[in-house]
Amino acid sequence: MNKQYSWGEHALSRLHRFFLRFHQLPQRGDIRAEHVEIYLSHLAVDKHVWPNTQNQAFSALLFLFRNVLSIPLESIDAQRAKEQRRLSVVLAQGEVNTILPLMAQTYRTMIELAWGSGLRTMEIMRLRVKDVALEKRSLMVRQGKGGKDRMTVLPEVSVRAVQACIRQCLAYHQPRG
Repeated sequence: MNKQYSWGEHALSRLHRFFLRFHQLPQRGDIRAEHVEIYLSHLAVDKHVWPNTQNQAFSALLFLFRNVLSIPLESIDAQRAKEQRRLSVVLAQGEVNTILPLMAQTYRTMIELAWGSGLRTMEIMRLRVKDVALEKRSLMVRQGKGGKDRMTVLPEVSVRAVQACIRQCLAYHQPRG
């Protein structure tokens, strides 16, 4: 088989084991197409998997049946996983104004940078003194999402806190003697 598939050999064999274990089938000769329908319905109804997870399982089983077991799979009428809608949790401005002053300054600065600059947590953690341009009110984000560098704004509300962080960092790295 010289075709390349996104499902690796390890993932296929793992799914195959789950599938066999679920149906308690000792031999692969005992596998039938209706077992796929039962298994996929089990994932949706009992395991409450997301639709994409069920689709991946179906694609892997389809590959397994067609290319490994040489068993044709006709129409599979499994119960489909439903997209689970979730409401995002957003704080009101008053709630934010209540919470921020209660936080330690380091965490408060991090949250202000996340909100004001659009930085991700790891981008905040990787910031260095040389990445901050106070006079331009900008930040250089290195190796951000996708491994790309980008410039973003330094929010005015964070300037004093960032200056204090820089002073603290510089003092820490001063030679002691």
